[in-house]
Amino acid sequence: MQKKQACKNHPQAVTTRKCYHCKKYICHECQLNASHHFFCGNWCLIRYYFFQIIFKNPRTREYAIVITIVFLFQWLLLSLMLPGSEETAAETNDNEMYSRPSGEVQQVITLDTLYTGISRTLLISGEGPDDRMLGLWHNGRYAAAADQDDGKFKFPPQPLRIGENIFVIWGVSAGGEISRVDSITITFSSQRIQNLAIPFSRMVTEQKVLALTFDGGSSANGADSLIEVLAKNHIRSTFFLTGAFIKQFPQIIARLISNNMELANHTYTHPHLTTFEENNRHFNRAYVNREMLFGQLNKTDSLFYLNFGQHLSPFWRAPFGEYNREILTWAAECGYRHIGWSKNGDTRDWVSEKDSPLYRSGEEIYEHIMKMERDGQLNGAVILMHLHSDRHDDMPYKILPKIIEALREKNYQFLTVSELLFTPPSL
Repeated sequence: MQKKQACKNHPQAVTTRKCYHCKKYICHECQLNASHHFFCGNWCLIRYYFFQIIFKNPRTREYAIVITIVFLFQWLLLSLMLPGSEETAAETNDNEMYSRPSGEVQQVITLDTLYTGISRTLLISGEGPDDRMLGLWHNGRYAAAADQDDGKFKFPPQPLRIGENIFVIWGVSAGGEISRVDSITITFSSQRIQNLAIPFSRMVTEQKVLALTFDGGSSANGADSLIEVLAKNHIRSTFFLTGAFIKQFPQIIARLISNNMELANHTYTHPHLTTFEENNRHFNRAYVNREMLFGQLNKTDSLFYLNFGQHLSPFWRAPFGEYNREILTWAAECGYRHIGWSKNGDTRDWVSEKDSPLYRSGEEIYEHIMKMERDGQLNGAVILMHLHSDRHDDMPYKILPKIIEALREKNYQFLTVSELLFTPPSL
């Protein structure tokens, strides 16, 4: 029986399938089925076709070379770079000059790298002839084309990712010859990102404090009344907002800001990030990668800044509570820490069907919160509720005054997430 190995893109997934070209292990989400084989992506498929044409059918060699050069040239020109985030590096090969003593290409290429700690990027430049196009690959994926002029070349700044960063420069001559010019391996670590990647759901403390948090998705039914309840009771809460909510309900956002609420990120379109709904496993969905998550978080914050002149707080909540270590690290690289909810902290106010076994009426939500208090689960807790409700009656916000009054009688204080994070363990 063939031994299973970790997928090259999803280490949490095990598989026996290999890419037909590069021979690396790939799970079912990474498999591209073409020409009766499985590949890890379009690049391996293209290289497979290229070598098949070159070596299996010599009569089409010149045509294949021309097509490949045109394709690579277009690919290099159209590729875009993502901006890096702030941090510092642990181990780098920065500020070194590279010149290789042997090899036709390496004899005429000198390479210089400069690490910039503020933007956490690597600048790669050098000197060499203009008779070949240069492309840069980062961890096996195309990254950028070189800007070449008068015997000098320069790549756009390259963002460093946590862990190993392998940069490889390839050259394509006018005759179609592809050659590996040089490579650099940099190991990057960041204490700040490691700390941000730790999810938060409860502060361990003896103090009677808790955070009421509210998610805002694509509806505002009941939002005004909920905000009125919080304002009347002088409670500041943390609200996690999607881009769709910000775009549709700017007047609600304005009310939250005027009442000094803490506003955080809930992604732009509220997508499923893992396969938990399908198989109870938190594997990345096929469309989820670093760039996708960066877009979801950055676009939401940009829209908020454009409309209200301020940034969201550096916290995010994954839609449906779906995340894994890789997703948390990507969000941390974007500057966000994940805020979940405490054990039993989901009030289930999002369930609108009364015949659902998950449904809780307003009174049942109240009893659930008070049971948490009796069981000692409320100190430092994060409670999940929603800014809207699809219910036609028994709106969850109507029970909030009773919950607030009962907990204040027991000397509880209501905090925002940022305030809760800085709560000491004891008085």
